[in-house]
Amino acid sequence: MLTWLSPPDIRNGLTDSLANGSTYREFVNNLQPVLEAKGWIGKGLVADPETGELQGKQLTPRRLQTIFDTNIQSSYNAGRYQQQMANVVDRPYLERVAVMDTHTRPKHAALNGFTARADDPVWEYLYTPDGYGCRIRARSQSDVDKYDLNVQSSDPLFRQRN
Repeated sequence: MLTWLSPPDIRNGLTDSLANGSTYREFVNNLQPVLEAKGWIGKGLVADPETGELQGKQLTPRRLQTIFDTNIQSSYNAGRYQQQMANVVDRPYLERVAVMDTHTRPKHAALNGFTARADDPVWEYLYTPDGYGCRIRARSQSDVDKYDLNVQSSDPLFRQRN
């Protein structure tokens, strides 16, 4: 019978990984014994001889990688946002930057280069992570001038909704 994998098991593993700067492999090596003991990973699904109920592997390596990547990237972005807001006087603009490879979704490619003031409400919706691989770059007025960035404003969009 499966024992419930409580969120603290994975959360504690993620917290330790963040604190220690651990790699995904180290995260898995530390967490795997806990997951195996609770029946979440192992030798695959096995039918219980008495009930026929499938037991065993419920958490795939791919899912565990997604959990790790998502949480590490979210923590990184939260810290990055704090840094950018602490420096907003010198760099008052934010620019969205997509990786622009074969995995970039069309909507994210369309937002590549989108630039607005850091205090624009649009960042409540567009600040990463909303798709992994996209980043936000803080820009100064001299960057805007040098790179001829088109600074946009969501003001008309938000006025229409209210």
